[in-house]
Amino acid sequence: MIAATARMCLLCRMTEKQLIDELGGISAVSTALGIDRSAVSNWRLADRRIPWKHRPAIARMAAERAVNLPADFWG
Repeated sequence: MIAATARMCLLCRMTEKQLIDELGGISAVSTALGIDRSAVSNWRLADRRIPWKHRPAIARMAAERAVNLPADFWG
């Protein structure tokens, strides 16, 4: 029960870095989007965000995998 509760708390405060990890990591996301691994790797940096042009595809990937989006994903 504690592990499930901790998991739920992580999802409440999920970051874009955690989202990329939940979607399978840098390689999986870059392959799905057809972009360089370095681009996705840069999104995981603290001062970077996922570009708006990729957010709809990321949201679809998350929905297909039942992964929650970060609370501030859309703005």
